[in-house]
Amino acid sequence: MTEENEIIYWSKSESGFYDPEIHLTMPPDVVEITKQERNFLINSQSNGKLIKSNSDGYPILVDPPKQTKEEISGIITAEIQKRLDAGAREWGYNDLATATTYVASTNKEYSADAISLIKWRDDVWTWAFPLLKNVTEEESPENFLKSMPELPEKFKNVTQEDSPLEVNNPKKANKKGIK
Repeated sequence: MTEENEIIYWSKSESGFYDPEIHLTMPPDVVEITKQERNFLINSQSNGKLIKSNSDGYPILVDPPKQTKEEISGIITAEIQKRLDAGAREWGYNDLATATTYVASTNKEYSADAISLIKWRDDVWTWAFPLLKNVTEEESPENFLKSMPELPEKFKNVTQEDSPLEVNNPKKANKKGIK
């Protein structure tokens, strides 16, 4: 008998394969399959299939369940945040949350970075939120994210007037009597 035709076992209750050369004990519901069948099933998992059991306990391939709108929206939201954090890291910060704390920095470069990243974050979420409300079960996160606003060039078109903080923005500060 060739190795591919050697018998191994599948357990419906454990959703797993058992090789008698390795496993001394096995669940009572095991069924015989060949190593070739097992290899085919395992290779099919890398193509997105799931291994389940049929009514007789034998392993079969099934398509994964469709994701809900909420699941797809959650995946997209997490990917947006991941990209925002990656943009901040590209500029030398740990993540977006850390970068935005520099908005009131006395170092103008750090403050300008924070202002740019805050504007970018706001542009991204202003773009995303209306679209996320209308996401469908067929939505591909990759396609959705193709039109995400891109990370701006560092130090491009940022002035103190762009700062959301009154202490950094002379126009806002003067209205409040801050010098």
